[in-house]
Amino acid sequence: MADWRDYDSTDTVRFHALRLKEVGLLSASPDRVIAEGTDWRFLNEIKRELEN
Repeated sequence: MADWRDYDSTDTVRFHALRLKEVGLLSASPDRVIAEGTDWRFLNEIKRELEN
């Protein structure tokens, strides 16, 4: 199993938002979901701490 730090968070959210939009559970575009519904500060801080 790949390490979670190897995945790009934005691409993961975009992938799942596209799947939800395809089945009609989401009406917003994936880019809008990323722009308005994500806050990467916490994840970026964790990654920074784990690099040390």
